[in-house]
Amino acid sequence: MAANLSDIENSETEWIFFNVFVLMKQFMFHVMMFIIVFGVVSNSLNILIFYKMGLKDNLTITLFSLSVSDLMYLVMRSPWVVFWFLVENYPHLNLPTNDDLLMLGPSWCAQLFYDFSAFVSVFLAVVRCACVARPLKFKSMFTKSRTVTTLVVLFFVAMVLISPLLMIIDISWVVDPTTNATYRSLKYSGNFQTIYKVSDIFNRNILAWLTYATMIACVVILSSKLLAASRFRQSLANHGLSGKVKTAQRVSRPSKSRDPSTQSESAESTEKEPGRTSTKELQVIKSVTVICVIFIFSQLPTQAITSLRLFDSEFYDFRKYYYFYVVGNYVINTLCCFNASVNILVHFHFNSRYREKFFDLFYRK
Repeated sequence: MAANLSDIENSETEWIFFNVFVLMKQFMFHVMMFIIVFGVVSNSLNILIFYKMGLKDNLTITLFSLSVSDLMYLVMRSPWVVFWFLVENYPHLNLPTNDDLLMLGPSWCAQLFYDFSAFVSVFLAVVRCACVARPLKFKSMFTKSRTVTTLVVLFFVAMVLISPLLMIIDISWVVDPTTNATYRSLKYSGNFQTIYKVSDIFNRNILAWLTYATMIACVVILSSKLLAASRFRQSLANHGLSGKVKTAQRVSRPSKSRDPSTQSESAESTEKEPGRTSTKELQVIKSVTVICVIFIFSQLPTQAITSLRLFDSEFYDFRKYYYFYVVGNYVINTLCCFNASVNILVHFHFNSRYREKFFDLFYRK
């Protein structure tokens, strides 16, 4: 059981988090239910719109896969949220199961899709960084077939990483002696704690921090690209050269019969001049950067909690810092759902083709 009241009173920190816990229970699951409903609708729209746009390039395919994964995560997470919403608001309701089955059963499957979404987000960021650094070399490398293959491999990796935990739990019937009612519950194998500890160290710490650091590095690179492009355009505006540049570009546009060596030199010079990035490409970079920033912000509490749990065994369920741990998990689950729900706002703001298809859905003539 959780720490008793006297233990909590003796710890000022735990007393604070106990009161925060009591306060958060009153509204947290309402907030999470709203986010999940919004996320299910928004990701369903994303999937439909990206499909209508045509899955013809690596960016659209990757964003389509991310939306599918986010939708599956929210669907798998919803039983846990609905269960606790009913428990907190209808305490006398006799549910035909216990919290373990609804909280830990679908939650492992939800974790699979959340991990896959993280891998897809990192892949999206790395591809964009590569295309920014060496566009000639990498834009032709990330073809449609290679992108699909990479995404399939990433999903397989996510399945392999979570499979040990799925293989050591089972569903069994349990009799409640107080009500004499029979309900479904999870049954754990004898080596569950060992496998869970190993999985927690590798998946939630080593691999998670590697993914997190990669995402931060990509944001730095993409942000520097945006800053360089902004400075280039600002310098043109300050010198009143923007009109002349556009005229020069129209005059010097290469024909199909142009000497290949000249085309190569022109392309290489474009690679070296960050300011020549097209407006469309800049919008793509901005959208990917924002998606990465949302992930970094939403994932930060998870990284902090898992690291604390690794180095302090009391920072866990039913131990010394129980309420600190529970409050942290409330925040984590809310931000994870938030991360999986809000990408529609990014797509709508930065992607003109997305907006066009979005309006076509609701304003057909």
